Amino acid sequence: MAPAPRFRRVAALQRRFVDREPVLAAFAEELTRIGAGPRVFNATGVGGIGKSRLLRELKDRAASQGRTASLDLQVHSLRQQEDALAVLRNELGSQGVHFDRFDIAYAVLWQRLHPHLRLNRLDPGPREGHFPC
Repeated sequence: MAPAPRFRRVAALQRRFVDREPVLAAFAEELTRIGAGPRVFNATGVGGIGKSRLLRELKDRAASQGRTASLDLQVHSLRQQEDALAVLRNELGSQGVHFDRFDIAYAVLWQRLHPHLRLNRLDPGPREGHFPC
């Protein structure tokens, strides 16, 4: 008999969300302070305790109150500042936030890193959610 996971991932997504009342209460309180500026929530812990599920639940709850974006720092490329900023820009840009200065600065950086490729008006730009990477 081949080894198999004890729980199916799909089943875990449909399971009730329990034992997080203190975290959810603190998060709800923090949502009331949204007008005071951006907020950062950093989830850490050993594997398998439900961090991803918690983040998904918090993002769903916060979506009605404001804009949200997330970075998974386990993805090695997202530990690089320029890649992380591009991901955050795309996530927030898809929610209607405009980053005109960032888009220009990123295009200049990209052009310097890729001088052999051309940027022109016919290329899809950041407004459509695509960076020339």
